[in-house]
Amino acid sequence: MTKEPATDTLSDTPEKGFIDITTNKEWVNAQIDRLLAWELLRRELTCDVSPVETTELCDSIGVSRGYVHTVLQSVKPKFESLIPPI
Repeated sequence: MTKEPATDTLSDTPEKGFIDITTNKEWVNAQIDRLLAWELLRRELTCDVSPVETTELCDSIGVSRGYVHTVLQSVKPKFESLIPPI
């Protein structure tokens, strides 16, 4: 297994100033699965079984409030194709 250097989330280049990478939409989109897994692991380890408000979940993983709706709409056709018609 090769070791990669740690990823620094701040850029301290003089021309760019200090930039918080978590505000970069491309970075967040690439990390959504990891951020969501972390949130679920954190809740499991703290035995937090209370329902999660959509806005709270979206805020904790850094996505817009409509993210859950968008995901459900994208999964709906796939799910419906698995269910035989009645």
